[in-house]
Amino acid sequence: MKRKLLTLGLCLATCLMAYAQKKPLDHTVYDGWKSIANTQMTSDGRYLLYEVNPQEGNGQLVVRRLSDGSELLLPRGYKANIATNNRTACVLIKAPYAEIRNARKRKVKKDKMPKDSLAIINFDEWTISKYERIKSYKTGIDNNDVVAYIHSRKPNKNKKKAARERLDGDVLVVVNTLTGKQTEVKNVSEYAINADASSMTVLVNPDKKNKKLKSSATVYDLPTMTMSVLSQGKKYYGGARYSVDGSKIVFLASTDTITTGNKHCSLFYVNNGLSSEIIPQGYSRNLPNGWGLNENSAPEFSQDGQRVLIGVAPYIAPDDPKIVEAETAQVDIWNYRDWQIQPQQKVNVANAKRKTYLSVINLSDSNQIVPLTTAMWDRETVMNQGNSERALSQDKTKYYIQSQWDDDEFKDISLVNVNTGKRISIAEKVNAMAMSSPDGKYVLWYNLSDSAYYCYNVASGKTVNLTRQTGVNFYDETDDHPNFPPPYDTDPLWTNADQSVLISDRYDVWKFNPDGNGFQNLTNGNGRKSNIQLRHRVYDRHAPRLSKLWTDKNVVDENALLYMTAFDETTKKNGFATVRVNDNNSYRLNVLDTFSYVNVYKAGAADVVAYQKGNFSNAYNMHVSDAAFAYEKCVSDINPQMKQYLWGHAQLVHWKAYDGTPLDGLLYVPEGIEPGTKLPMMIYFYEKRSETLYNHIDPRPSRSTVNLAFYCSRGYVVFVPDIVYKVGHPGESAYNCIVSGAKAMCSQFNFIDSTRMAIQGQSWGGYQTAYLVTRTNMFCAAGAGAPVSNMTSAYGGIRWGSGVCRQMQYEHGQSRIGATLWDKGGLDLYLENSPLFGANRVETPLLIMHNDNDGAVPWYQGIEYFMALRRLGKPVWMLQYNREEHNLVERRNCKDLSIRLQQFFDYYMKGAPEPAWMKYGVPATRKGQYLGTEHTE
Repeated sequence: MKRKLLTLGLCLATCLMAYAQKKPLDHTVYDGWKSIANTQMTSDGRYLLYEVNPQEGNGQLVVRRLSDGSELLLPRGYKANIATNNRTACVLIKAPYAEIRNARKRKVKKDKMPKDSLAIINFDEWTISKYERIKSYKTGIDNNDVVAYIHSRKPNKNKKKAARERLDGDVLVVVNTLTGKQTEVKNVSEYAINADASSMTVLVNPDKKNKKLKSSATVYDLPTMTMSVLSQGKKYYGGARYSVDGSKIVFLASTDTITTGNKHCSLFYVNNGLSSEIIPQGYSRNLPNGWGLNENSAPEFSQDGQRVLIGVAPYIAPDDPKIVEAETAQVDIWNYRDWQIQPQQKVNVANAKRKTYLSVINLSDSNQIVPLTTAMWDRETVMNQGNSERALSQDKTKYYIQSQWDDDEFKDISLVNVNTGKRISIAEKVNAMAMSSPDGKYVLWYNLSDSAYYCYNVASGKTVNLTRQTGVNFYDETDDHPNFPPPYDTDPLWTNADQSVLISDRYDVWKFNPDGNGFQNLTNGNGRKSNIQLRHRVYDRHAPRLSKLWTDKNVVDENALLYMTAFDETTKKNGFATVRVNDNNSYRLNVLDTFSYVNVYKAGAADVVAYQKGNFSNAYNMHVSDAAFAYEKCVSDINPQMKQYLWGHAQLVHWKAYDGTPLDGLLYVPEGIEPGTKLPMMIYFYEKRSETLYNHIDPRPSRSTVNLAFYCSRGYVVFVPDIVYKVGHPGESAYNCIVSGAKAMCSQFNFIDSTRMAIQGQSWGGYQTAYLVTRTNMFCAAGAGAPVSNMTSAYGGIRWGSGVCRQMQYEHGQSRIGATLWDKGGLDLYLENSPLFGANRVETPLLIMHNDNDGAVPWYQGIEYFMALRRLGKPVWMLQYNREEHNLVERRNCKDLSIRLQQFFDYYMKGAPEPAWMKYGVPATRKGQYLGTEHTE
């Protein structure tokens, strides 16, 4: 017995020594803390690429040969682009961080900032070739045998030479990466390379002062660099695109010289080297009066190369030189008939000027444009990668104005014949977002109004309800907004040839015949039996095709293994499961563990999977496994310094709200708590976060909220409660869940000091903080970021970032009032939930952060609350970061906020000295020179 006690004592002593050797996190650790980004893998599974980047400083690209673990490190490498032949990758290399930082300090103009370099990694030879100072580069998707890049010259101090260089314009350097041969092309305005890097189109629009050079469109045979002129003599060329097979080219041209408004454009088509102007400048047939092609028309080919997809738009006239701005009224006119209110129009003015409407040119009748729509809010989507004779139309124009206050997005769904422009109606005024099946045989949508999936057969014209027959719900049963609930599955997955569609309910994946002739619970009810949410995923990513109008088909073969994420609702564990699409008895739960798995990437043609794995106590390091997750190997250690710092652990906690609702939450407990110790508790909240139990949290400067890892390391218990809401009473719901949870934690864990608790939240969490301090004085400090304080004034306010009115948010969205100001009892609800009207009851010291460029919550909401509390003599401070957004963007401001948050909470919760900015303030006369962060004692 004595020996056992001695052994136990030695163990405890060892543990205490280990804790004593560790130190708490501080604000100096942020910059060097690293994370992994942009994971890629060759499709044969032989090479893994990923970036390891510090929060500030120089990162690196890691290239790992999985067969033997060899690594090739490329300092400052990022944005790798692997050729589909798996032989090479193009990688950008950032300029050294010190150079960029010094240039920023000197306020160097953007075009003179230090430039990127380009590297070509050869996997077979295990070598790197570099090319310095580039503005942009392009290469073939299928191989990187030829790379073209715009060279950025070093500034020339000789003014005459610099002037001549400006006349030469951008220099395009074409490099044969196999032979090393380089060729230069001057004055390039645009260029494009086909998929196999055998052809390049170059468009030249010279400076007007360059009298020797004419505008031109030329094509180069890249193996030989022989050139053929496609067109010459126009004033403008743009929009060059290749067909997928690389044999065809389209580009725009214009004789207009205007610099404002739209250019009237024509369209050139090149087939097997022969160039013709198929759509002349000024074309108007089939188009509304004043419409045509312009420089924003962005032509693209359908996947089979049989059609050109192109935008048409009404011409915008050039500026009138007779109008003198200084003598013209500058006025915004708000009209209740406008599609969008003026702030929304102003936010979108640049996009509105560039907006075009999808049209089709069938190359069998290449001299005619078929417009698919001219309606302002009609979203046209090509089907079967543009190969189909139909396009999908979702037109919400008739219902657009009511979206100001209504969260429902009603629309008319129809099919448009791309040869004639004629329409076939599928459904009218449906509250849905529709999708075409990959091969274009079906149209699928989830109707929010009745919580069911519908499928339309294009050939037969028949619509069926797919999911009603299953007897289970496909809508989010836990959603508590005053609106129709969303589906669990927002991106159903199709099998090849449109044979079936896979849709998830809360727990399982279902397989449906799209004609409604049968269905199958593909996971055989295993998810529901064990409370595990299964979600289908496609991890083998396709190489991107250069199209904005269609993408490669992400489908799963009927005979393939389907990958799924697995999330246990009870334990919050995460993992993976698999099932064969043609065999619902093949379900297998491969992994379910106390970790989170992020950025999963599977090799397209090999049984190799790469992913990041971590939890609160373990950083997200890179791991590789086989496709069945039968083995696992960690291949990185990005933050070894983590072992030097006090950390802690996360655990799941449970309690009942005051109304009896069972709730979950997270408790982050510092390590090395000595018996009898009483610790302060920080309470952070938003809505629900218990599903993030096994997420890792890096220490990083705050954009708006307390960093949970930082506070846990510094001896705070951190509590994150889930919140459930009752429509009309969001404030009382927060009280019901948060305050009950805080008291439950104090009774469940004797190391929590109930006299030293604080709350902090941002945005919706900031509102709830502002409300809670009007309902209780049990917290000794509170921090509210961007809080709504007066729902009556906020209701008609503007989200300045989007220009959208906030009414919908209160009636149907996150604020959950569920009524207008004028509905019976509506005003009472807005007053009840507005912290401003309970400001006289506040006894808790409050720190507000609200920034003057907040595009989500109007800045004046924070001001209203601050001024009310100031008028009432309550202890309140407000941090206003200049020209900053809803959440801070600039790192210098994030670091500053982190320091002030810690000082504020440490003062009230740990008895730390009061900082000068809290005691004396910082006068405007000393702004930028004095921070006031020193202690006053």
